[in-house]
Amino acid sequence: MKAFADCLSIEKKVKELEQMLARCLPNQLKRMLDRYARLQDEFQKSGGYEMEYKMDQIAGGLGIQELLDHPFDSLSGGERTKVGLALQLLSEPDFLLLDEPTNHLDIISLEWLESFIRQYKGTILLVSHDRFFLDRTVSKVLELDDGVAVCYTGNYSSYVKEKQKRLMLAFAAYTDQQKKIKKMKETIKRLKEWANQAKPPNAGMHRRAKSMEKALNRMERLKRPKMEQDQMALDFAANTRTGDRVLSCRNLSIAYHGVQLLDHVSLAIRYHERVAICGPNGSGKTTLIHCMLGKRKADEGEVRHGTNLNIGFLSQHVFESKDERDRRVIDVFREHARLTEGEARHELAKFMFTDRTCFEKLARSAAANASESDWLI
Repeated sequence: MKAFADCLSIEKKVKELEQMLARCLPNQLKRMLDRYARLQDEFQKSGGYEMEYKMDQIAGGLGIQELLDHPFDSLSGGERTKVGLALQLLSEPDFLLLDEPTNHLDIISLEWLESFIRQYKGTILLVSHDRFFLDRTVSKVLELDDGVAVCYTGNYSSYVKEKQKRLMLAFAAYTDQQKKIKKMKETIKRLKEWANQAKPPNAGMHRRAKSMEKALNRMERLKRPKMEQDQMALDFAANTRTGDRVLSCRNLSIAYHGVQLLDHVSLAIRYHERVAICGPNGSGKTTLIHCMLGKRKADEGEVRHGTNLNIGFLSQHVFESKDERDRRVIDVFREHARLTEGEARHELAKFMFTDRTCFEKLARSAAANASESDWLI
């Protein structure tokens, strides 16, 4: 990053000098032009023009061009994440670590990032829950589970298949060992019984039984492989049945700061449909949802809800207030869900919150877990 900092410093001096040239005296012109030429040459040799091209390419790919002139403190959490990602990509290190790089990216930016990673000349290690993104970008998967790291060659789909094969082999080895242990225990028991039945007791059989017991105790026991992953206990059964038309919008129009986000949008959502709203960031997707919820009034048009309609809403800005993030997961959940501590722990367990994570502060809990608790409420 130092190289880019040097380029930016030179660029700043060039721009300052350009302003000075516009109002300099005639006797100062030659000296200032010579300095301007030296700075331009220094900017070129330090890779300034290549830096500008890369900045434009990365900012365009991630859709943050309009953010570059804004104060960093004025940006949202998602916008800051995208700017931070852009800075890391711009620096082109030999080893690039990316923690959930797809968060806050729209489809266009996500596809651009996939292409960037595939063409990247250095080494990349990334963390992601997006299996389709992993399928398109990685050539090796490192799985961390129960304190053990296992490496698989190939993309995510290949990893899933190879893991299943490994588990089947591990389970077969575990089953064989359990059979062997059972057989050895039965043999030891019989030897002791025969030795004690003999008159006098057979010392040789006792020694054989004791020797087998020592061998059994020395045996390294295989751990039973976990064949099935824990899953959330989800129940989407509705308490009531709405009509065939769940929700409809007619001629919705909304402008924001002079930009027309929605222009006479009409749609109808029917019972049991699954509908996705797609579009780049800033195209009005969240605005449309807020109109559907009644949180925002359209400039024109109307939204109609079906009969017996009960709406659940998971916001992208879940538990963002500092007061809530400084509180424990279970306390926030109990307050919203109006449950006793025991009932709250039971419900949170359905979403794979352990006794430990229930009592963590929201700020420490993973973003995914925070969303899960909001979804459950």
